[in-house]
Amino acid sequence: EIVVAVWVGFDKGRAHGLSGATAALPTWARIVAGSGTAGGLFRGTDRLVQVEVCAATGLPPGPESSVIKIAWSQLGARIPEVAVDVLGMAGLEGPWGLDLLHGRSLPIAGGTTEVNRNIVGERVLGLPREPRVS
Repeated sequence: EIVVAVWVGFDKGRAHGLSGATAALPTWARIVAGSGTAGGLFRGTDRLVQVEVCAATGLPPGPESSVIKIAWSQLGARIPEVAVDVLGMAGLEGPWGLDLLHGRSLPIAGGTTEVNRNIVGERVLGLPREPRVS
């Protein structure tokens, strides 16, 4: 068996400002393709584990990440709306039109906004849990 981990961007307690797509992904792609340190011996398996870490702390993400998800999904949905409001119908013909459509999916992708609001309320703010329907 081969164990592979690609860790880039948080060394000696400080962040390097690198994203996984620009730093770790090329290394991982070389390993999977067989040109990396695994020497082509990598075989995919159902036991492959992916672990997310917080870029700021290097630790697994906590419930606070739901706050970020809510903010980004709302911002990502609102920016194209404003652009089309400013540009009028002509804004629908360019990239803003596609961004407007894509923006509608953001509050659902990665967990619905309602679920993330419950996580923030219960785990971050310490509010009582919502009643469960049985």
